[in-house]
Amino acid sequence: MSKEFIFTAGFSFVVSFISDFLQPLANITFYALILSAALSALFLLLYLIKKDIRKKFSKYLMASITLMALSGFLYSAQDESNSEKGVLAANFPALGNLQQDLGMLEKDIAEIKESTLRTEELIESLAEDSKESINQTKELNETIKETNTVIVEQLEDINESFSEIFQLGGLIANPERPEEFYNNARIYELRGDYLNARRMYNQYFTFKLDYIDPHLRYQTFLKVQEGRAGALEIYNSLYEIDASPTIELARILLFDSKKRIQLLEQYIQKNKYFAPAYYELSKEYSKSRLGIQTLSDQKKELQFIELFLELHNQGYFLRYFIDKELAGSWISDSKERLKALKRLSNKLDGSRVTYTSQVSNRNFSLNLGFKEDIKEIFYKTSKESEYKSTGLDSWIDPKTGERAIKKWIDLPLKTTDEIISIKYLDINDIMQGPFEIIFNAKDAHVANAKSVLDMTRSSWILFNESPRSYYEYGEIEDLIGKDSDGNEIINLPYSSSPLPISSLETIKDQLKQNPSLKYRYLPQKTITKNYTSLYTSHLQSHSCGISEIKIGYDNNTPDKIIKLIECDPKNPFVVFGKPREEYQNMSDDQFAPCRGDVTKSYTDQPCQIDSGGGLQYILSIPNDIKYVTIKIKFKDDEEMIEKFLKEDHCDYTCQ
Repeated sequence: MSKEFIFTAGFSFVVSFISDFLQPLANITFYALILSAALSALFLLLYLIKKDIRKKFSKYLMASITLMALSGFLYSAQDESNSEKGVLAANFPALGNLQQDLGMLEKDIAEIKESTLRTEELIESLAEDSKESINQTKELNETIKETNTVIVEQLEDINESFSEIFQLGGLIANPERPEEFYNNARIYELRGDYLNARRMYNQYFTFKLDYIDPHLRYQTFLKVQEGRAGALEIYNSLYEIDASPTIELARILLFDSKKRIQLLEQYIQKNKYFAPAYYELSKEYSKSRLGIQTLSDQKKELQFIELFLELHNQGYFLRYFIDKELAGSWISDSKERLKALKRLSNKLDGSRVTYTSQVSNRNFSLNLGFKEDIKEIFYKTSKESEYKSTGLDSWIDPKTGERAIKKWIDLPLKTTDEIISIKYLDINDIMQGPFEIIFNAKDAHVANAKSVLDMTRSSWILFNESPRSYYEYGEIEDLIGKDSDGNEIINLPYSSSPLPISSLETIKDQLKQNPSLKYRYLPQKTITKNYTSLYTSHLQSHSCGISEIKIGYDNNTPDKIIKLIECDPKNPFVVFGKPREEYQNMSDDQFAPCRGDVTKSYTDQPCQIDSGGGLQYILSIPNDIKYVTIKIKFKDDEEMIEKFLKEDHCDYTCQ
């Protein structure tokens, strides 16, 4: 047992000592910790599974666990003061001297030499260009070598120093200027040596420069190591020391989205020309952050992108960046998003709520349209004080798998003008609006008439060609005859007994006073002919939206008016009614003639109120007609015109 203890203790102490002693070459203590932990797990597993080899593996298990404990202790004891030499060398100067004697710092010296060599090569290259370049390069070289403690106050000059330092590459020994600390921080970061990187970043931050990108780089690995909450805690401490706009913005970026937006909006009120803040705000409303954008999000994103690019053009952006490549990517990203948002500008402009109207014999239906997905609709008329929901429709919305939102509003036919206020919940459950839509009944009738007649252009009218019979009447004298005694009598059509001739003048007076009695007193005969008629009931049913209809017979220019009935708002699709008052003072030759009734010729009769009390709507058409042209003028002065061939638009009566 004593031999196992000696082996375990000796092996563990030796390996731990060597790993810490070799710290200048690499963080070997960390690797020893990882390796010993893995071996401990493996040996423990074998120890538990293989009973027959427990005794053999026990000393190795103890050795690996002891090594893990010692290397873990040494690694946890590392800090900024001993991370380069090691814990033991930092606390025991003799070990530090031994490291130098053995050449353990040779790597850093080689890096410094390599950096110096690259500096000299850069100097020689610039010397070939111009004398002025030689002087500038020498000044830079002297600044690096002599570790000048004077910080350049102008941001532009410091930025040039940063650029030239980064071109040299490699670690800078004994850094003193901000660009030197930042250079070393980035190199340590690229090597994965985050402990030294953090030390260099903290040294850089003491210069309190206004560059934002070092903070962004620092936060990237800080969030990985410490988490967002830990990173925020660190920046809260920095903000207590330096409450500059740059530190404040960097600190704000570590909050959660909702709080971050609130703080950023407050921030730009105080720092109106700090361009990076506007870019960050635009990102908060972007599709890349949100996944699904509402119109409000798109509008906000567009607003802050435009402000950001405007400030950039005024010179308020690049001054806050050392890494011009990163700054350029921000500018390119903003311009690309701006193009995409400009293509959506029609959605962002104007009201987010539109509507189309439909008219029925019962009500007006307003079909609502939205420029984005919504969850619920609320509305009220000008006579109502409270908003009410439109409710749900009966069908399932495939997007949500739930009942669809009812997207229409009904108004009574007696409505003439109305202002309706609309609000809605967007997909983020944020209430949008109110938005006003203005309803006008006359406009609704016009829109409905245009919509229906546009869809039914081929069926505005219908030809009919069929035989019709009517009566022709003779004169009363044609009925005079003689009885068996030779006396003159009058043989009436509907009387079984003739009248004496003395009644002739009385009958004439009655016919003069009441011509409709001629069927009783006058002789008649039936005339049967083929007539061509034109049915216009479809057009009459939309008279509320139509101002005028004209027809042309075998003529491409309609010149005859088709009489229309007065609009009845309570019964808008009726085809029977009184003719419009405007026709009263117009001559009959301005109108298309109508078909007559059985008491007269069917052709070329003035369109008037028939026996049913309504305006006649069946037109009389010449039998030899080939086509008609119909032109409709709506009450908004828009027009539609169509040509109808008789052979293509006739009912079953046509041969």
